[in-house]
Amino acid sequence: MKTPCSRRWRKRLNCTIALLASPWLLLGCGNVDQRLPTINPTFVTLQEPTVISQPESTNAQTVIALHQSQFATSNEQIKVLVDEAVTWPASNLGCADDGGMGRAVLTPGFRVVLEVDGVPFAYHAGRNRQFFLCNKPE
Repeated sequence: MKTPCSRRWRKRLNCTIALLASPWLLLGCGNVDQRLPTINPTFVTLQEPTVISQPESTNAQTVIALHQSQFATSNEQIKVLVDEAVTWPASNLGCADDGGMGRAVLTPGFRVVLEVDGVPFAYHAGRNRQFFLCNKPE
């Protein structure tokens, strides 16, 4: 009576294991220097970043105009820190001004953060791009 533990079955099992493992064993053979490229580190001298004045996006221009109309600031005083498209996690568009959390619904929108004399001003908007000043950004 032949059982899976007989010599014949063990011999087949050993051969199968050897065939499956042989490619992995061959990968380990050979000179390491031949398999891995030599990495020569290069040293770079860091310089002060140069600021390239780029025209602001339409969103940033809209927010700058809105801020200037509300606070009477000049263009030289305003610096754009953040100008990005975001997906707000709630219907309050990431602003907790009213103390509420808003409905938990993903809402596409935009965020522009200005800096005037070291003070940040966060402006948020939904997909309709009607920006508002958010006094308590989340």
